[in-house]
Amino acid sequence: MRKLFLGMSGVLFVLFLIFHLIVNLTSVISRGVYETAWLNIKGIPFIQIIIPVFIAGIVLHILLAGMFCFRRWTTVSRDRKAEGYEKEKGNVLKTALSLSGIIIGLSVIHIEQFWIKVQLLDESPYDIATTLFYNGFYVAVYALWIIALYYYLSSGFWGLYRPAPTGRPEQSPWQTVSMVLALLIAAGFIFIPVYFYLGFGYL
Repeated sequence: MRKLFLGMSGVLFVLFLIFHLIVNLTSVISRGVYETAWLNIKGIPFIQIIIPVFIAGIVLHILLAGMFCFRRWTTVSRDRKAEGYEKEKGNVLKTALSLSGIIIGLSVIHIEQFWIKVQLLDESPYDIATTLFYNGFYVAVYALWIIALYYYLSSGFWGLYRPAPTGRPEQSPWQTVSMVLALLIAAGFIFIPVYFYLGFGYL
């Protein structure tokens, strides 16, 4: 049952990322298109209802993933002589680190620097984005956050479902799909700050 909730909340997580990416990509078209998209988000009741559902799903997913990661760590640690132990231990550790990166990114970088200013202080989302993305340090930190997100979506997420190491890594076509989807999502999110940092936002 917990894996079912993990999977369902994971789907909400991915859908939210795709929705968020589509809105963010409008910023490279023009200020008007981007700010219109944000006004629509704030003005359409359905979207105002569905966004908290997405956010709740993300929070639930991170909590469940953290629990599964801890349980997997303890399971692997009990059998240090199992074939593939060191590799599996490394995979679990990478998943935990990427989860930590996602949590820090969501709570500090995104919510504090962007969401609060747009939703509560009613500042221009375009002005906030251009200001932040002309800062090289912020762009670098943002890119690291997206890389952590990419790793989790492409590898760590599926690793939570694998049984204890057997020496034969399981292959799944859905894992390939997840890697491609994760790459597209990560590339899209990284493209936006690089676009502004290189000065194209003023063209």
